[in-house]
Amino acid sequence: MTVQETKQDKIIGRRKFILRSLLGAGAGAICPAVIGGLLAGCGSSDGTATDTEGTDNTGSTTQTVVSDGAITVSGSTITIDLTKSSVSALTEEDGILSLSADEIGNLTRKGLFVIRSSDSEVLALDRTCTHTGCKVGTFEDGVATCPCHGSEFDSEGNVVQGPAASPLASFTGSVAENLVSIIIA
Repeated sequence: MTVQETKQDKIIGRRKFILRSLLGAGAGAICPAVIGGLLAGCGSSDGTATDTEGTDNTGSTTQTVVSDGAITVSGSTITIDLTKSSVSALTEEDGILSLSADEIGNLTRKGLFVIRSSDSEVLALDRTCTHTGCKVGTFEDGVATCPCHGSEFDSEGNVVQGPAASPLASFTGSVAENLVSIIIA
């Protein structure tokens, strides 16, 4: 191998590093911060997620985070419109909707599980694992597992298996006239 080939290999390595940095973890920060002002919103390839803002009649900033209008965030309140198909999991008791932090206006670090507990109530669980702060995966067979160290949580947020020792943070919400309202406090 010649000296020239070695320099070329390093240049390609740097380019790959920069590309991976921009397209990887940095994309979440670049999208809203840099591109956000140029576009109406950032979203997935299917166009479901948006980031549009306005002001409600109380002066609080209102953010619609799903393009079909299913989820809106105003201050610390999340409202979910059950007439929208994108949130149909919550139309039945014991239905679970898994939301990312982006979908709820970053009111929690890792997102929420919203669980329909009755005709008039929901339980919202913070997806931030209480062990080391990783994002808890979705529910399978009634258990959500943290991919980092294997902690498992039931649909009430209780620890089923450690190493986590504390339950997931929880918030109660109400259901009225096809609207779910959850206050994150």
